Amino acid sequence: NDLNAGRDLTIGGDVVGRDKIVQTIINEAPAPIATSLHQLPPPPRDFTGREADLAELITKAETDGVMIFGLQGMGGIGKTTLALVLAEQLKPRYPDAQLYLDLKGADMRPLSVTAALTHVIRAYRPTAQLPEGEAELRGMYSSVLEGQRGLLLLDNASDEAQVEPLLPPASCFLLITSRQHFIFPGLYAKDLNVLPPNDAR
Repeated sequence: NDLNAGRDLTIGGDVVGRDKIVQTIINEAPAPIATSLHQLPPPPRDFTGREADLAELITKAETDGVMIFGLQGMGGIGKTTLALVLAEQLKPRYPDAQLYLDLKGADMRPLSVTAALTHVIRAYRPTAQLPEGEAELRGMYSSVLEGQRGLLLLDNASDEAQVEPLLPPASCFLLITSRQHFIFPGLYAKDLNVLPPNDAR
């Protein structure tokens, strides 16, 4: 009532006006919570070769409507580099989020499905109270991605069992790299071979 009436108030022995109090309230508003929705590392600027592979993948994505890609091949062949170049070119089609996650598939202890789900959820809701069970996390994962035009790069997957729980809603594009060869419905698997001698030189 004092504010509405425009009368001065006494706070801590000092007389202050209505405008001063309103300004104080505005200044003490909580800061917005930062999200982490644009995580892609930049591709190498000196990238060369793989023109045919890249053209094939872009055609499949932009013309044929493929939404799940698997780049597969031996370690060190350039799967991650090609995935980053492809993601960079597709990024304008998926402006809401570009998420990157190393699944550590070549390590003794690959990243757990629970940890992977949590990483994506935290990108959208960094302070959310998360459930402990994987099934509940999968529901929350689907919820935060629903309707999003997002791109997910899951690098270094260990196997199909690690990836399948991370399949996003149909509005999102999923790019997977792995040393292992596996398929599941909707996946376009691309086996990478060594570079031709001219490109390698």
